[in-house]
Amino acid sequence: MKYEVFSKLESAAIDNRTCYLAIRAAERETQEIIAAIDNRLTAEREQANSRTAELETQLADPERSETVRHMARLELDKLRGQSYAPTPEEKAAFEASVAELETALQDAIKVREDLTDLLREAKETLDKIRHERYEKMDLDIAKRAPDSLRESYQQMIRRACSK
Repeated sequence: MKYEVFSKLESAAIDNRTCYLAIRAAERETQEIIAAIDNRLTAEREQANSRTAELETQLADPERSETVRHMARLELDKLRGQSYAPTPEEKAAFEASVAELETALQDAIKVREDLTDLLREAKETLDKIRHERYEKMDLDIAKRAPDSLRESYQQMIRRACSK
């Protein structure tokens, strides 16, 4: 097809928009995963802080039995040693989402390069079409044609009348 560059250009423009939407969706998904992990960790920390306060109160109370204070100390040590981090499932979800984002970005870069090349090719095609059309008809000459034809007609009439 002589002008297939224009249909390729249209497809590339659609692909470019699709990649942009995929990037935004992957960014949103990744941000939601981060927020969910952060919310869970914050809730766990708040719960641990609350429990720590209860245990410290039990531990400081001399009227509590030695067993209660001992158990409070054990649980308190455990709480203080606890670390807060994403679960393996959360890590996997985050990594998968980031990988999807990176793939969309790579695709967008490729599509953008193709789009740039197609735009250049389309411009060349349009320039060629313009050149072919202008070459076939010089507008300046065409604009003078009616006046030139009228003058030829008038000359023909004058010759005919003078004979």
